[in-house]
Amino acid sequence: LEVSWVYPSGEVTWKEVEPERGIYNWNKLDQEVAKVQVKGKKIWIQVLTDNPDAEVIPQWAIDSGMHQIGEKMDKPVQWDPLYLEYLEGLIK
Repeated sequence: LEVSWVYPSGEVTWKEVEPERGIYNWNKLDQEVAKVQVKGKKIWIQVLTDNPDAEVIPQWAIDSGMHQIGEKMDKPVQWDPLYLEYLEGLIK
């Protein structure tokens, strides 16, 4: 059985990818993609914007007043206009 899809060796979080609003750092993900390309495989990419077990939201987004929920107030409200604006910027 040959698997053609692989997952990155570690998580890629929103906080890592966009440490400052509009400033993106894709180095970690670029390294993961390069490792997979050498093997002729495809990679499953997911940038975590919500994870109850880890801090994944950048501080600038928290400070902006983006609504959050959860026991530790660490989950963005998925329909919050600010979250949607930030998410759109992330995926462009």
